[in-house]
Amino acid sequence: MESTTSLVPTKPAITRAVRSQALDDLIMGTNSSSIVSKRSVERLYYPNEPPYFRYFVKKFQRRAPLINRGYWLRLRTIDVIVKQFLSRCTGPKIVINLGCGSDVLPWQSHVRYGNECEDALFIDIDYPDLMRKKRAIVLETPQLQGLLGPSFEVSQSDEDLVLLRSKQYCQIGCDLRELDALRKVLESLADLSNCPILFVAEVSVTYMDTESADNLLKWASSVGKAEFCLLEQLLPYGRGHPFAQTMLKHFEKLKTPPRSVAVYPTVSDQFKRFRSRGWSTVRIWDLWEAWSCDEFVKAEERVALDDVEPFDEWEEFMLFARHYFVLHASAAENTETMNRMPDMQTSKAQRGQELSIDFTTIPISRKRRFGAFATLQDVEGQKFALNMTGLGSNAREESYDVYSLDSRATSAPSLPLTGPSSRMCFTVTDLGSYGTLLVGGRGSPANALSDCWLLKNDHGWSWHSTWKLAAPLYRHSALRLPGTSLVLVAGGKTGRSQISKDYYVFSPEKGWLRCKIAGDVPKPSFGSILCNNPMSSSKSKHSGFICGGIDRSGLVVEEKYEWTLHTDYEQASIYIHWSEKQLTCKQPTITFTIMCGEFSPELSIFGAQTVDINGNTFICGGMGGDPSSDGQAMYCLSSSESKANIAKINRCSDDAATSPFMIGSSVLYHDGRIIIAGGGATCFSMGTFWETNVYQALVPAVLKSGRDRASDGLKPDKVHFIYSHRVVSSTSAQKSDSRVSRPDGETKISTIARLSLSSASEFESILQRGQPVVIENLHLGDCLKNWNADYMTDRVGGDKKVSSTTALIFDTSQKTLALLWPKLRRAIVCIYGHCQMTGRRSNQPNSKKTFPAWLQTSYCQKS
Repeated sequence: MESTTSLVPTKPAITRAVRSQALDDLIMGTNSSSIVSKRSVERLYYPNEPPYFRYFVKKFQRRAPLINRGYWLRLRTIDVIVKQFLSRCTGPKIVINLGCGSDVLPWQSHVRYGNECEDALFIDIDYPDLMRKKRAIVLETPQLQGLLGPSFEVSQSDEDLVLLRSKQYCQIGCDLRELDALRKVLESLADLSNCPILFVAEVSVTYMDTESADNLLKWASSVGKAEFCLLEQLLPYGRGHPFAQTMLKHFEKLKTPPRSVAVYPTVSDQFKRFRSRGWSTVRIWDLWEAWSCDEFVKAEERVALDDVEPFDEWEEFMLFARHYFVLHASAAENTETMNRMPDMQTSKAQRGQELSIDFTTIPISRKRRFGAFATLQDVEGQKFALNMTGLGSNAREESYDVYSLDSRATSAPSLPLTGPSSRMCFTVTDLGSYGTLLVGGRGSPANALSDCWLLKNDHGWSWHSTWKLAAPLYRHSALRLPGTSLVLVAGGKTGRSQISKDYYVFSPEKGWLRCKIAGDVPKPSFGSILCNNPMSSSKSKHSGFICGGIDRSGLVVEEKYEWTLHTDYEQASIYIHWSEKQLTCKQPTITFTIMCGEFSPELSIFGAQTVDINGNTFICGGMGGDPSSDGQAMYCLSSSESKANIAKINRCSDDAATSPFMIGSSVLYHDGRIIIAGGGATCFSMGTFWETNVYQALVPAVLKSGRDRASDGLKPDKVHFIYSHRVVSSTSAQKSDSRVSRPDGETKISTIARLSLSSASEFESILQRGQPVVIENLHLGDCLKNWNADYMTDRVGGDKKVSSTTALIFDTSQKTLALLWPKLRRAIVCIYGHCQMTGRRSNQPNSKKTFPAWLQTSYCQKS
């Protein structure tokens, strides 16, 4: 190694008179988190390339799939622009990385584009302290030092701006606000006037005060044949949007707020910023547009990403991508080899009718997303909503949030203690008298579920397993067909990267029927909007629309289709297998017709929730291919004059911070009002926003039914939270049997043995075998004879207070023993019998410990 003192300009005397060293340290600290994430991407997504980030990260930390994919896209967009520059410019050229941190762009470019880099000089610029650390790592790592060649110079003075110099790579330690010093040091390294130069700034100059950053951009446009690649944050939906709130709070907590977004929050603002500072050609994309553009990411590359790691954070990925942009600008008057600037990102939606809605916010403080609502009614006619399972703050929830839908509710409904296993991304559909159908869902993105359940009121609410799906399914769409108890299920994912191409009809009496598909068959997709046509339906023929969702290429589907479903089963036969038998049913036929220009492009949405309102469809939330779909947008599909119309739902308050954030929300229509609960999103690496409020609003009058309470001018009841009900997964929910089966498979009737016990060893033998038996002639003592209302009241006292827990267990609001006794008497023997049957010898129930003193006198005297 050759080392000499660099003969370059030294720092000016006045450097940081008005600058805080502490702030500089905080900004440099942002490099640490970023570089760990990039190392995660490098190891997972580029296993065949040299691991250059590895040398700057002491310990590998695998990031979440959302963060990995976001950083992969950030790195890709910059890599593409750098590649285009290197390929387009012949002869000597310079790539200058402003605020480079520990980025390894020079090394990666040489590995990927070696021939184009022969005449290229890469220059890294950042704070001197950070660059000295980077220099030390480069010099002590042979895999990095190799880029320097056999001859290079290392600065020996703290006053030198050039810390490391070689033919192909240089390092500069300089404050980017000292533009005169920066120009001098660059001129000492190359002839700037005749050299193409690409400036790269990835989330770096945004930490400068905006005036200084603007001066830097204007100065850069005057340096040689300059081009600029900038990647920074955006606020496309304003500061009040949940993602923006979370992002800004994150950086404020770090005391490193991004300053540019305050002045240039949108892509239009950034475009004008560059045009007014000497850049004649400006191209700009938010990162979702870049993801969707073959110039940056080809379809086969998007598909291949799913093979690296399971991924299902699509709404959150889209939110992240909408809040970042990449820009490529050129100071040259005409750059023929550069593509023309794309149209600015303005919505091309054809605005139709608009409706207004006014939400009432009900603070609840419940954290749940990707669950679903089910409604039920108790014996007294009180109505409730259950927001079921889904994802909580730490894991998938094994509970339901129980809400009262009317003011008459004074106690909680009696709910099943067992049911489907915890899951997310499933569907729940009301089948009327047949109960409520739960279909599929997932644990992790690689663990799709095929089990289906019916919530019925058979002498009390309980879950019953029903026909399984032909294949596991999540992120599917489900729709009850008008006037029937049939459910149409469309699309969805069957695994980490497989999308279902099938359509099914569920009949509570016949099970799952796979549809024959005809017409303009849509691309397989998941997370689509599926709704009925408000103008057309009959007993055996139904029609509707399907649009949006994400297809195999990772893009939001732009095409919209009208579907017609014949359920008269006259077309063909389908065979549904369970066990080793075969059942023949008729096959329904679904026919598709592509719709040309009839619907707004705003309906190209992924992950929206839909709810039927008197034949109209409310579309709530989700993220879309059109920038206006931001997780808070709402639309209504209605009909008038024999024509389907799309209406934008405007909130009476335009404040995004007070509007529901409908990513993973549960939506319900009841009694003239729409109710929204739950939802939220992980905002990249910056934290999670939870929608902890419940929102309630009267639907527009034009959509109301005469049966609605609100239609009579009465004020609707206010939704209120009662409690969270925990549910234990039923044993049958854990079985991995993937056969398409009738409820409980092929039914076999087995005789259960009946026996009497003569010794404790016989009882122990029964427990060891684990087989059901009926035990007869048990002696439970005098309790069966003595324990009646009069006896217990006499022994304990009729005014004996009952704990709230005891009252809740027995589903009663009665507070004294005399009033509670009718229910207690029926249950006490069952409780004791359960203890005897499930207890092992080591923990057999002890009457003196298990039961309170007031029961011990009569408790099984022979035990």
